[in-house]
Amino acid sequence: LEQRGPTMNGLNHEENRLLLRPREAARQLGISERTLWGLREIPRIRVSKRGVRYFVDDLRRWIEANRSSGQ
Repeated sequence: LEQRGPTMNGLNHEENRLLLRPREAARQLGISERTLWGLREIPRIRVSKRGVRYFVDDLRRWIEANRSSGQ
C-alpha cells in the first residue's frame, strides 16, 4: 500500500490500522470507491447495517495476486 510520508515504523496512519473504510481502502489502491465495490474478490466485513471495512492484509494479498510480472 502506498506510503504518504514517514511516520512510526515507516507506515502511514491508515496502514497502522487493521480495518479501512471503503474511501481509505480505495485511496490506498489508487482506484475509485465504485471500482473497489465491484471487486468482489476483495473480502469485506460488515460492521453495521450500512458500513463495511476492508482488512489491510486482504488488500495486500489482492495486490500480490494481481501483480503483473512486468515482462
